[in-house]
Amino acid sequence: MQEFHITKVGLKSGQTVDIDYTEKVDVLKTAPSVENFLAEELVDTAQMQVSFLLADADSALTDSRMEVLKNTGEAFTTVDVKKVSAGENVFLLGLEEDATYTLHISAQYDRDSNALEAAEDHSGSLAVMKEIQLNIDYQFSFGNMSVETADGIHTEKFSKNQPVILRVESGNATTFRPDRAVVNGEIYPVEQSENGYFVTLNGFTQTGTTEIRVEQVVLENGKVFWLEKDNISTVMILKEHPEVAKFSAREDAKNGQFYIAFPLTDADHTLSNRKILIQKAEGKTVGEQSFQAGDLRDGVFSGTVRLTDTGLTASYMVQIVADCDLSVDGSETERQKVLAEQEVNAQPRTLITAGKAGQAYVEKAAI
Repeated sequence: MQEFHITKVGLKSGQTVDIDYTEKVDVLKTAPSVENFLAEELVDTAQMQVSFLLADADSALTDSRMEVLKNTGEAFTTVDVKKVSAGENVFLLGLEEDATYTLHISAQYDRDSNALEAAEDHSGSLAVMKEIQLNIDYQFSFGNMSVETADGIHTEKFSKNQPVILRVESGNATTFRPDRAVVNGEIYPVEQSENGYFVTLNGFTQTGTTEIRVEQVVLENGKVFWLEKDNISTVMILKEHPEVAKFSAREDAKNGQFYIAFPLTDADHTLSNRKILIQKAEGKTVGEQSFQAGDLRDGVFSGTVRLTDTGLTASYMVQIVADCDLSVDGSETERQKVLAEQEVNAQPRTLITAGKAGQAYVEKAAI
């Protein structure tokens, strides 16, 4: 329950009136859900272990259970009913080999606290059905791992915190497709593409050579496959890309200079030989100023660059350049990489190159 207590009202006349009024609102509970369903064969005991999470963050459940139904060809026969509770649930099922079963997980819930007198029904139900089979030969296959950027560029080099797209080929004898995968100990959803499946991995926070190891693949029906070969891809994690944002450049034609301001982020200290370059529209460099990391205040550079040529031009190209090396060992320096650039229209002005009066002396009021 949330209560809103109104104590004062302001009138258009400028007066205020003290009141005492309370409005109550019932914030509905989150509906329960079934998550992380797994079905694993226990070879030693010839049983099927089924586990899942019945999420119920706000204690909305009123009843829940799991029915084990055997498919007899023409109908379903209930062979077992299990009591299900909120949180993790694990069940050991004694099933007949090669028989098809359906697990029917159902729950009823009430999202209402029932503290208001308003006659509204916020109860509901959920139902999840999973087909399982003991000792099925899935003929599972997995391989041909490759990595690429979010833009589809195939590479083995990624910057820190840059997402990695991991593509794989996988198949099995059933109609169940891969649903999720465990990669380097973390669970990721698996998405289907025209040529197989892919997983979008979180960016890596440490530089250097890193292994991407796919440990498990879980099918839609909860079947788990543990991978032991053809499941590793190696990538190189480079330093984080430097970034210039909100670049500002303004000409001061009167004083023959430019006002320059920009924030520069270089978390991994990849830059050296930093410069601000200014070129005329014709390509001639008319301004150049070096700056160091210490010249930035709270990560922002703000200052002026004097022009060496103030002759007329239509526009200027202002660039922030630096030597940049994202490699761990400093072996791949890119000289004078353009971090940001901005074209600035020159301020309108006229330069008088020559002039002559029609005559040196004139009478008063004459032209």
